[in-house]
Amino acid sequence: MQRQRDLQSGVDADLVAATQRRSNFGWKLLLAGAGILGLLWIISHFAHPRWLDNALLTLGLIAWLGGLAILKLSSQEKAFLNKPDPEEPPRLDR
Repeated sequence: MQRQRDLQSGVDADLVAATQRRSNFGWKLLLAGAGILGLLWIISHFAHPRWLDNALLTLGLIAWLGGLAILKLSSQEKAFLNKPDPEEPPRLDR
């Protein structure tokens, strides 16, 4: 409960904003990789040099896998930032 109030009041606002930017970059990288792989599929029906296949495949896979890794990292950071407060241990009053 306290953590949610802290987040709403702006505590760790820079971390939340950085996580959001990282998530957006991950989605853009994932879509760019998918677009490059789609372009590779389209041009595979036409005559072109073999090195172009290798270059597009490598670039597309690196972008796509990088996007997945960044999205996973940003989701873990978001889960950590939004984690509720731990319960207090039981107290033994004497």
